[in-house]
Amino acid sequence: MANGRTTFQKFPWCDRDLARAVGRTPSFDEAVVEREITFAQSLSPQLPPHLRRFKDPHPVPEDASAIDRLAALLGRTVPA
Repeated sequence: MANGRTTFQKFPWCDRDLARAVGRTPSFDEAVVEREITFAQSLSPQLPPHLRRFKDPHPVPEDASAIDRLAALLGRTVPA
């Protein structure tokens, strides 16, 4: 909480899921998502299995966007 107001962390993979659910193509700043990928990759090995909140990573095509690579890293299925 900051200045008496509740603050929320924005999770780009949730926006991706929502965009896909309504038939939209999500658009994200690739550099921001690349930082999220680096963070997720560094954090995941440190968490014991019972504290992990995501499924195991899924394979992703080589030409996938950064947001799809992040989603796959966090256990979401990415279309081929």
